Amino acid sequence: MENVAIGFAEPQDAASIVELFASSFRPEIAQLLIYSCKGASEYLRMLICSRSNQPGTVFFVAKESNGHVLAATEIRRKAGGIVLKYIAVEPDHCGSGLGIKLFSSAIKSLEIHSGQIILDVFHESIQSLNWCRRHGFVNGSSTVYLELIPPTVSGCYSASISNLTKADICQTRFGFSQLAVATNSGSHTIRRIGTTWFLITDQEAVDKPEIFSLLKQLDPRRRIVAVVPAFSVPNAPVRRVVAKTYRMETTIDKLVPALSYEYDKVLKAS
Repeated sequence: MENVAIGFAEPQDAASIVELFASSFRPEIAQLLIYSCKGASEYLRMLICSRSNQPGTVFFVAKESNGHVLAATEIRRKAGGIVLKYIAVEPDHCGSGLGIKLFSSAIKSLEIHSGQIILDVFHESIQSLNWCRRHGFVNGSSTVYLELIPPTVSGCYSASISNLTKADICQTRFGFSQLAVATNSGSHTIRRIGTTWFLITDQEAVDKPEIFSLLKQLDPRRRIVAVVPAFSVPNAPVRRVVAKTYRMETTIDKLVPALSYEYDKVLKAS
């Protein structure tokens, strides 16, 4: 890996990052992520260009001297630590230690020396779960992705979308958008992903029939997936469980030395 450089992503890396992230999940999961949408590369390019104005989210890449991206990660800084959103390595370089080197270098570049590291791992990713546990991560909460059957709504309910025009522009350009839905009890965020899904991550919104009625009027063809804590029971009927994730947690001061140790082991074995 002598000719591999690791650093902040540049705008021209956007398409490669999107491809790496999207291809690292099975299609059924990938289609629920913005990285599967038609305008994801353009959106990411704009996000990287405005990096100075988006201090919470940063992208790092490992790439060859010709600019070819071999690995990428998205990290979100938050109070008290960081969230590892995504990390992906080209299949030909899996097991080479490149992912470890990328993640370790990113943490050091951010100059965050203490605090918590959080990441969500899909239950089917046995290798990732084992890697986390081997490096001192512990299980936190669990989350399930449930495809819901929209309930039949009776009675009079009030709900409206306050940003529909802006959301439609974003949907047309990028293939995803966020809807600000107002009800009598408050405001809720509903996402549109691609041409198929409404994505509900707001626990309170899952149990509001007026929101389902509004979404049906807006686009009756879209299916609905709710992301809710495991073992919760939404009022709407469940068609199927799409996926389950585990929140894994550790601290930066514990993880960084463990990453360095494992990277040294990989180098000695190669």
